[in-house]
Amino acid sequence: MGALRGLRRIWRVIVETYDRFSADDGDALAGYMAFSMFLSLFPFLIFVTAMAALAIGMEDVDAALDFMFDALPSDVANVLEPVAADTIHARVGGAPLTLSLFGALWVASNGIEALRAALNRAYAQTENRSWIYRRLQSFGLVFAASLAFVFLAILVPFWPSLVELLTAPLKMLQGLPIKAAVRDLAALPYLTLMRYGLAALVLGIAIYAAHRILPSGDPEAPIWPGVIFTILSWLAGGALFSVYLAYIPSYSLTYGTLGGVIVSLFFFYISAAIVILGAELNAALGGLRRDPESARRQASQTAELPPEKAPETRSPEAVAPGGET
Repeated sequence: MGALRGLRRIWRVIVETYDRFSADDGDALAGYMAFSMFLSLFPFLIFVTAMAALAIGMEDVDAALDFMFDALPSDVANVLEPVAADTIHARVGGAPLTLSLFGALWVASNGIEALRAALNRAYAQTENRSWIYRRLQSFGLVFAASLAFVFLAILVPFWPSLVELLTAPLKMLQGLPIKAAVRDLAALPYLTLMRYGLAALVLGIAIYAAHRILPSGDPEAPIWPGVIFTILSWLAGGALFSVYLAYIPSYSLTYGTLGGVIVSLFFFYISAAIVILGAELNAALGGLRRDPESARRQASQTAELPPEKAPETRSPEAVAPGGET
């Protein structure tokens, strides 16, 4: 009986999360975030690689870029990486970049502003901070991401040695009479596993910081459930995205030479939707009341339905994950 009650609570949280996502225009916000991320990607890469090249040199920067794109689905990486490499080398190796770097910083900060709008909507926050403060905060987060990229560029040359050090104890087990499942651990592609592990760690820190810093006020809801959901869903979504593209007709049949761009935008859209769902999950678990604007929209949509099709309306307390209805 207890297991059934637990399943019911989980199902209520899932339904409440989806209802919040729909009422808060999650689809539209995910599209806005996807466009902003795609638009700001190359300016951001120009900015961070220019900063990193001054500190450690362009050769290590190229290695860090390869490492970063390896964490993306191959179909997306194959579209973005060549263009990014050509653009970065053309801009970083060219004329003085003071003005262009400021423009890149500005465009990159727009992606953070898009995420801020989505988180404020999810956590029912009304933005009351000044435009200057918000923009300076976005600039600061772009600088923080740049420092993280420099650290990654420094770490990449030492990555094979680190992998060898961490896998040495497991390789010693190969000659011992132990279970095959344990012995085969030494044969796993640790470089790939650790690469995704590092990507998950960096993504988790970035998402947690965004949930804490970007909303107008304290979210008043647990943060880690949504962060963990975002990480796991993003990793699983990347793998499933590659499988999906492998078994459907090529996008080039429909979009021609724009097929690669459409694939990349679709991936960014899925990523943005996952981030928003993570925030909505936190709000559902915290029992937060919905934003008045989204509540009015949902009420107006419900009023337009025939009585027999109108969904049952319940207060947020009635669907809180910790209690029974």
